[in-house]
Amino acid sequence: MKSHSTSQRLKQIMAARNMRQVDILKAAEPFCSKYGVKLGKNDLSQYVSGKVEPRQDKLTILGLALGVSEAWLMGYDVSMER
Repeated sequence: MKSHSTSQRLKQIMAARNMRQVDILKAAEPFCSKYGVKLGKNDLSQYVSGKVEPRQDKLTILGLALGVSEAWLMGYDVSMER
């Protein structure tokens, strides 16, 4: 069951790990290069603000960069672990 939004989950993990959006982008760089996915400042800003939900490819990149499961990041009541 979905209990949170991706925006809420991103804010939650940023607060817990004392991360900023730029830190997430840096952590995502190697995965973006490896899988050929472009994740920019504007994309992440819109995800955090809740204006836009990430597509599956970008959700996967965020999950890998943050070390969390995509389902958790989407807001489902599942374990945070990958």
